[in-house]
Amino acid sequence: MKYPRGFLVSGIHARIKRNPRKLDLAIIHSVVPATVAGVTTQNRVAAAPVLYARKVFRQGVAQTIVVNSGNANACTGKAGLYVVDREVEAVVAALGVKLAHVLVASTGIIGVLPDVAKLEVGIARVAKQLAPRKWPRVARAIMTTDLTLKQAWVGGSFRGQKYALGGVTKGSGMIHPNMGTMLAFLVTDLGMTQRLLQKALAEANRVSFNRISVDGDVSTNDMAVVMANGQSGIMLTSESEPLYQRFCKQLTQVCIDLAKEIARDGEGATKLIECLVTGARNEAEAEQVAKTVITSSLVKAAVHGEDPNWGRVIAAAGRSGVPLPPSRLRLWFGDKLIYRRGAPVRKPREHFRPALLKRDVLIYLDLGMGDARAVCWGCDLSARYVQINAAYS
Repeated sequence: MKYPRGFLVSGIHARIKRNPRKLDLAIIHSVVPATVAGVTTQNRVAAAPVLYARKVFRQGVAQTIVVNSGNANACTGKAGLYVVDREVEAVVAALGVKLAHVLVASTGIIGVLPDVAKLEVGIARVAKQLAPRKWPRVARAIMTTDLTLKQAWVGGSFRGQKYALGGVTKGSGMIHPNMGTMLAFLVTDLGMTQRLLQKALAEANRVSFNRISVDGDVSTNDMAVVMANGQSGIMLTSESEPLYQRFCKQLTQVCIDLAKEIARDGEGATKLIECLVTGARNEAEAEQVAKTVITSSLVKAAVHGEDPNWGRVIAAAGRSGVPLPPSRLRLWFGDKLIYRRGAPVRKPREHFRPALLKRDVLIYLDLGMGDARAVCWGCDLSARYVQINAAYS
């Protein structure tokens, strides 16, 4: 695995979670101050770490991220902000970085004030264990109800100099377009201005993390962060540079790969749903239809039951708010055309069922109105989802 140069990381069990085998605290540290960009939850009830992070994003420079799982530090008032301040001070004491260059992120149960003593002791411990290749420990430490580690890495070269980018994410429930509970931490050893980095992240986020849904709930703690520390020796200064365009494509693909892993690992999920909508008048309308399909409880239940119930999909598209011509719609499950010109294809239902037996289910809907397209990802709805969330706290 090729990781970006100049980043030291690790994760430990800091006793935030009861199970000593579960990691719950991690640090991501750049050896030099890095350009930073970020996007955060659109939920108006934002957690204390999110409120603090927004200030760091505005200044555009960061060096260290400390993140915990098991406690969201959300809806905790002024006391929660005080805990964040203490965490930042603990990082400064342990690593000697500037106060203004520390980011804090949290995920877990809402409304419970974190034990600041555990965080301070844990930060001092994990700071002594940092190393370049401990990213899997970071991925483990940020998990809540996740069942799988989620990481993606890519590399490249430019004029004989190598570079890398990638990162880790978490998310399984409380996931919905416009970010939703997910955290993503991305790094690159390329150097670039904050304006370029923010633009690249915003576009990557738009077509990845903002196009997934598990349950329709938007979290209080969502955050996607990218740091660029320039340790490759390559500096990007203009949008017109070919390498910047390549970086944007690579960052977008990394985010899409991570976003799909979140949807695939949705709480209680057994299948990933990919809804591709084509033939729209514009991308926004294609996305609106695709999001409506992947968030439909009836569609999700049908996919879970491996039932080729095309009517659920057509009905979801019809209520999406996008003016649709029923006579032009075409629908496929996998590569099987099941609906066209306002009526179903006259074949036995078992003819279409194999597409739903797969772990990744493709729903392909053509609107017949234009050339625009969009894809969104979700998961099936199982009884296990209810069991997990009925006893979450």
